[in-house]
Amino acid sequence: MNAVLIEVQCTLGNDAQQWSGIRSIALEIGYPGLKGQTLWKNIGWLRERTAPATSTSAHSMWDRAMPEHILVFDFHPFLLPGHAEPEKSYCIRRIITHEDGRRKVSRPITVREGKYSDAFFSCTPTYPEP
Repeated sequence: MNAVLIEVQCTLGNDAQQWSGIRSIALEIGYPGLKGQTLWKNIGWLRERTAPATSTSAHSMWDRAMPEHILVFDFHPFLLPGHAEPEKSYCIRRIITHEDGRRKVSRPITVREGKYSDAFFSCTPTYPEP
């Protein structure tokens, strides 16, 4: 079975007002693992807008100078006992670093299935076929 892929991109342009006072915004993606643990990743595969994910990895951090990179996170599919389809929920949490170095970590948000979007990020999952 292929991997669960979650594509993440920053929704802010480099001239967006939300960047005021922010040095960088990072994102961590979590996916269920064995024994109920959530596996968190903050490094993904860099993808060009016109090409598939490459072998270049990068931290999931965006700033005003480079908000356009797209990352793809891959996870081994987690199958619930007795189910043929992989688990389709995932979690996200944002880490905002302000100009003065203070960091604000958001509470994890659980996305039950499908695409997620907010003022900072857009996440699009691709689930393998059973």
